[in-house]
Amino acid sequence: MKALFAALLVFASVFPASGLEERVDWRSFLAGHDPVWNRMGKEWWEAPFVGDGELGMMARLGGERVMSFQVGSNRVHDHRTDDVWQGKVLDAIEVQNRGRLPVGSFELKTEGKIDAGKSTARIDLWNAEARGTVVTDRGEIAWRMFIHATNGTGVIELKRSGGESGATLEFVAEPSVSPRESKLPAEFRKERVPNPSLKYEGDRSKGHLDQALAAGGGYVTAWEEKEGRLFWTTMYDLKEVPVAFAQERVKASASAAFASLESSHREWWHQWYPKSFFSFGDPYWESFYWIQVYKMASATRAERGLIDNSGPWFQPSGWSATWWNLNVQLSYSPFYSSARYAEAGAVPRHLAAGLDGMIRSVEEKYRADSAALCRNTGPDLFGWAGEPGGRAIRERADIGMEAGNLLWMCHNLYRHYRVSMDEKMGKEQLFPLLKRAVNYHRHFLAEGADGFLHLPKTHSPEYGEAPDANYDLAGLRWGCRTLLELDGKFGTKDPLVPEWKRILEKLVPFPKNEHSYFIGAGMPFEKSHRHWSHLLMIYPYGLVTPESDGAEWIKSNLDHWHSKKGALQGYSFTGGIAMSAILGDGARAQGLLDGFQKFIQPNTLYKEGTAPVMETPLHGAAVLQEMAFRSQNGVIHVFPALSPKWERTVFRGFTAEGGFEVSAAAGQGKVRWIILTAPHGGEVVLEAKGVGALKREAKDMSAEVLSPDRLKLVCQAGGRIDLYDGTTPVVEAVGGKGTNPFGLK
Repeated sequence: MKALFAALLVFASVFPASGLEERVDWRSFLAGHDPVWNRMGKEWWEAPFVGDGELGMMARLGGERVMSFQVGSNRVHDHRTDDVWQGKVLDAIEVQNRGRLPVGSFELKTEGKIDAGKSTARIDLWNAEARGTVVTDRGEIAWRMFIHATNGTGVIELKRSGGESGATLEFVAEPSVSPRESKLPAEFRKERVPNPSLKYEGDRSKGHLDQALAAGGGYVTAWEEKEGRLFWTTMYDLKEVPVAFAQERVKASASAAFASLESSHREWWHQWYPKSFFSFGDPYWESFYWIQVYKMASATRAERGLIDNSGPWFQPSGWSATWWNLNVQLSYSPFYSSARYAEAGAVPRHLAAGLDGMIRSVEEKYRADSAALCRNTGPDLFGWAGEPGGRAIRERADIGMEAGNLLWMCHNLYRHYRVSMDEKMGKEQLFPLLKRAVNYHRHFLAEGADGFLHLPKTHSPEYGEAPDANYDLAGLRWGCRTLLELDGKFGTKDPLVPEWKRILEKLVPFPKNEHSYFIGAGMPFEKSHRHWSHLLMIYPYGLVTPESDGAEWIKSNLDHWHSKKGALQGYSFTGGIAMSAILGDGARAQGLLDGFQKFIQPNTLYKEGTAPVMETPLHGAAVLQEMAFRSQNGVIHVFPALSPKWERTVFRGFTAEGGFEVSAAAGQGKVRWIILTAPHGGEVVLEAKGVGALKREAKDMSAEVLSPDRLKLVCQAGGRIDLYDGTTPVVEAVGGKGTNPFGLK
């Protein structure tokens, strides 16, 4: 029965929600996008990787006779609390005290010298596994690795041949020391109690390595070999080293019928990919997109870890924690429109679990009604958050003034709510948390002689400090507007409604000149700046739009930002692509994609300098979506900014604000068909070139032509509209078989 289900899934499926015929052989389609290695590398950004949303593993050369299967877990972190020293909170102490910790590697020690140029690998996207061959001057070792989709154990399978029958696989732990430890003052380090020594029990075939932590609890890596396969897990607990739980987990996997274990792993992934479909025929960028879809479920799940700067594939750097002034926000951006928002549930879950930490992050006098996110935190979300006007206890003034991060994070939560239409989340989490984020800024607003409400100095990420910083003003204006929207939707009748209206009426306009928004009052944008912290009112908040402020004004801001090139990084280009999509400029979006390409590594992981960061490629997937589909402010934009290189484009099952589900195809610059369903009902404007002239068939939905390119739809729950130019709606891959552009060649 399972085999029959799989066959139906991979070819010519009909999706009941849309009634669409899908002609996608998923196995073949994704095989053309698999990263392929014709040689093996030593660096983490060259390595094949697997993950289950918590555990991660990557394969890389560790020496002339060593192949390293590096283990990571996004749960493994320290939890010290000695943040204040000599009356100050030390620079980035949240990273040093509550950041990620390394785990270790299973090291394959070969008999002969490894020939990197002959050793090969491949990530099999469809089956979510990596495999390859290590070639030495004595023989070969075929290897395969995956981390089971649901049971929390990893598998390394080895088949030795020739003179490599004696090659061994052994776990080697890394010291449990924060990568940023050396940045601490020498005197502070002398007072610091190190984490205890490791405890190793067992041997290469069966054992465990325990790491207790000075702050309590700890983590354990356990393994068991059976019939040429090594089963392993890493588990963490705040109160005790969970040895028995890890042993039981590994034993259960090792004792199970392997065919059943493999089948259940693959079944989960075979349901993950078809949640939505997107094809546009560019061999490089389409492969990039589907590798990000693989990476999304490898890096996070609703019930597992949050995507921090490393994801499950920990690499030592000064950024080994969770950053909240862009990184988490961008990492989760591709989940919402692609109907994968359920697995972005780690965001609301962590925000709920960390609410006490965010409240404790502000000064005690504000805790009754406020909360904030420090620039960087551990999983408890506690950090010494910045505040408008500065926070004297912080050693670094910029961190002590960075106050707008929770407002931006609430925008992610809002997007999750709007595509899922989860009213419980909206009422019980989003609304009260956004109130606290807005309240924090309310405490610092003061009316000036000009009659406007002003903020004292805050930090605009990556640039500097200024009063009336646009980073905070944009978040505050969006926050008040959204609170009023939610209050009306939920019938809350909150007593702060008049105050939110007053702020919207009297808040100082965004500081700007004739070319661009400023960083803040008295601080024009004058130096190269990788972050678009001064332009959040354009993207992602959508306060400034072509309709409200004119496309030329948005273009001027984008031009001015990108005219200063020295500091631009990968996410500068993805931010620019998003703004190009807002402008409807597909040619500019394509030009920025061309510029972004130089930042992409062989396995599509991302680095700045040598430091790993997760967010930029994932945001790359989001902006590819936005070139074809975006929704905001009650408008669904279909094909707003297609690249001129994309002769055909098709997507199926994308999700818009309001929970609307949309599928569409375009070719030769024209919309061929659009199918929209409304599971929750509601009103929305559908915008697409020439949509008013397309033939229409509707059920439980009315359509009013507002202009040649706009329809107003009034939908009952379950309603549907089909718009087409006579073309039969079929979902299929565009541009033939993929060319496997990623990996090392």
